[in-house]
Amino acid sequence: DFISDILLISLAVEPPLILVPGILATDVALRTLCEALGKAGCGLLELEPGELQAEHRPALTEGGPLGTEAEIYIYDTLPGGAGFAQRVGNLGLRVFVEALRILESCPDDCDRSCYRCLRSYKNRLEHEMLDRHLGASLLRYLIYGSVPKPEGKRLDQSTDMLFEDLMRQRSGRYAFERN
Repeated sequence: DFISDILLISLAVEPPLILVPGILATDVALRTLCEALGKAGCGLLELEPGELQAEHRPALTEGGPLGTEAEIYIYDTLPGGAGFAQRVGNLGLRVFVEALRILESCPDDCDRSCYRCLRSYKNRLEHEMLDRHLGASLLRYLIYGSVPKPEGKRLDQSTDMLFEDLMRQRSGRYAFERN
């Protein structure tokens, strides 16, 4: 058992957005959002990195399994809690805006994540689950209501990767053409 302070944040989305539990895109978006919110909270409260951490889960409501609601919980890493999670809650929207700034302004302008924006030794096993662009799209939707649109360059790169994967796995039953 680990007793600590926790801040529970409920997120709600509407079509065309959906956060279906167990889907890779959902896990990547929410994992990224957790890392950004933890980093934003530590920065705004002038804490050492890692004194706040965040996790996510489907909401424990009817909308959770349907992908219309999710929850992020931010917690103090000090046993018994130090009140940091509550202080993040008092920051309100400010912590979300700071998390969005972190996601949108990587000093190295990396493609998905790097040690200058989101990666750390602590999350080393989750580096493949971090995508600052996907996280920023979700956060912009949550803050401003703007529906995410695929970026041209990233969409082309993803399409190229999918095409190459299909070509590698072709069985002879199907033919694939790009464009």
